[in-house]
Amino acid sequence: MDIIRLRRRCTELLGIIAVNLNGKHVDDAFQCFTNGLKDSSVQESCVKSLVTLSKKWNDKQLNITFQCLIDGFQNINGYCCDASRNLLKGIAMKLNETQIDSLFTCLINKLKGNEWNHYLCAECIGHVSMKLNKKQLDDVFECLDGLKDENKCIRALCEKSLKTMSTKLNDKQLDRVFSAFIHGLKDTNEWDRVSCAESLETISTKLNETQLDRVFSAFIQANEKQLERVFNTLISRFKHKNEYVCDSYAELFGVISTNLTDKQLEGVFNALPNKQIWNYFKSYKKTLEEISTKWNETQSERFFNALIFFSKQSMGLVKLLKLISTKLNDKQLYLLVIHLLERAKKSCARDSLSKISEDMWKRVIICVLKENVQMKNENTLMNKQNSNNRICKTANDMDIQLLAFGLMIFNPYIVINRPLNGHFQLIKQSGMIVILTVILDIL
Repeated sequence: MDIIRLRRRCTELLGIIAVNLNGKHVDDAFQCFTNGLKDSSVQESCVKSLVTLSKKWNDKQLNITFQCLIDGFQNINGYCCDASRNLLKGIAMKLNETQIDSLFTCLINKLKGNEWNHYLCAECIGHVSMKLNKKQLDDVFECLDGLKDENKCIRALCEKSLKTMSTKLNDKQLDRVFSAFIHGLKDTNEWDRVSCAESLETISTKLNETQLDRVFSAFIQANEKQLERVFNTLISRFKHKNEYVCDSYAELFGVISTNLTDKQLEGVFNALPNKQIWNYFKSYKKTLEEISTKWNETQSERFFNALIFFSKQSMGLVKLLKLISTKLNDKQLYLLVIHLLERAKKSCARDSLSKISEDMWKRVIICVLKENVQMKNENTLMNKQNSNNRICKTANDMDIQLLAFGLMIFNPYIVINRPLNGHFQLIKQSGMIVILTVILDIL
């Protein structure tokens, strides 16, 4: 082991030991670490040890460390920007309001300076962004406006505390943040793309219809190869030893799953560790509840197809199907009911079926009868050309019998008369169970 590596190891070990010491020993260790910030050989190790020791600091030591930070950002007295950036990341939450204001003034002035400072300053401001007021955030966005690396700087500024910061931004600023992360989805670095996807998840509740559509487009239309890389990267993260990391990626999959292919969806489900399956479903439900009011017809169809796929694997999503039942077209509603009836054979989904309204049952019945009559009139019962088309099979005998059985159990009071002039009259007659006979007679 060379002397530099030995010094680094000793510095970090001293930091661990010093936390358990008191009085003069802590003071001596603190002095050693602050002096070491000027030594490039052990600079990084001294930063780590100072952060470790920070829980033992008194006000005087906090003030001394803060001055080291400022000197580093100004590259004076032997301190440098890189050390200050790393140190700030570890102690940002310990700074008081006066120190935050002084630090902000220092960084905003640097941000207005040479181009090489832009990203570093934006990143450092991001570390204390939770403690900034709206006026300070306005000043930052004004400085970033029009910069060559504006998108990159905005991402550096926001990614650490986006959820808190977004409540202080106006619509224009939020749109710039959104655009910056959308732009990041095209980044050549896979981890940056994943980070941008996570950030878009964070602000999804604040997106308008146009922005939401751009998120869908970014995942699907912009570059399928990039989506594939993001998918593979996320899958690999389920092997991470840190359970929190796995939970985060399971939740992210819940957000983008509606944009994946059937093969990818199956890959997600197979890759999800048991502990993360609930996080996936929870995030899927959260996403569905938050954006279902904004989606268009195409997005609605993608959600529906993905939910049907996954609810075959777990009852966790059957309840989610209820959330969108009022937004489905007649054929989708029919497929949903048949799907739930199939699950009901295994004593699942009965609660969901019992809550389907009479109007929805009527829509389903009308849909299947119309399909059945149309196919008879055209004499085009299932042929080879459409044998793989699920919609074309909606009027098959098994489904109709299953529907009839479901009506007997869950809504036995609907009576359907024979078709009259292309219309169906639905009459509610309490105490009569005739739907099974009527439907089977039509077959």
